[in-house]
Amino acid sequence: MVTINGPFAVFTEGESAELSVLGRDVTNNFSVIYDYPNRAVALLARPHYYEIKRAS
Repeated sequence: MVTINGPFAVFTEGESAELSVLGRDVTNNFSVIYDYPNRAVALLARPHYYEIKRAS
């Protein structure tokens, strides 16, 4: 269980958002990699995959 506190916007119409918004019906089909330092978000679906390795 995860609890997130903070202000969140709620939209009753998708056109109201300034940015494109994906719903969970779409995002639940992907692995999501969020790379804040490089300002990147990657959505991976099979046959693609990722590995986490320790830096040497």
